[in-house]
Amino acid sequence: MAVAGAPTPMSDHAAAAVEMAVDILNDAGTIRWPSGDPIVVRGGIATGPAVAGVIGNQRFAYDLWGDTVNLASRLEGNASPGRFLVSESTATQLADRYDFGPPETLEVKGKGPTTVRVLVGRRQHVAQTVPLASEVE
Repeated sequence: MAVAGAPTPMSDHAAAAVEMAVDILNDAGTIRWPSGDPIVVRGGIATGPAVAGVIGNQRFAYDLWGDTVNLASRLEGNASPGRFLVSESTATQLADRYDFGPPETLEVKGKGPTTVRVLVGRRQHVAQTVPLASEVE
């Protein structure tokens, strides 16, 4: 799981998450397991409110909870290998910067019929406004 905008809020968290997904998809085919097999990825992206915090008494872990986190997890579970599914609201918000496939309706546990889109990639004609993952320290 990855998060954009926590613990430090960022104004363009949705674009940062999708930009990371594009980088992951672009690089995944070039990276191999020690066995030589290619690494295959899939993911789910949803943006919205979430609760974040440290849990544990002896062994601490930073974690996230909430409907947005559950939706992203369910989208990842429904994504085909080599694809990222993106919630409709996130895709709509970023449609001027990224290309997405046509709307699809999935039956999502706990939510019912949910409209999603497959992340295709960056729009070529749009100047990049979010740093590439490789540019972030």
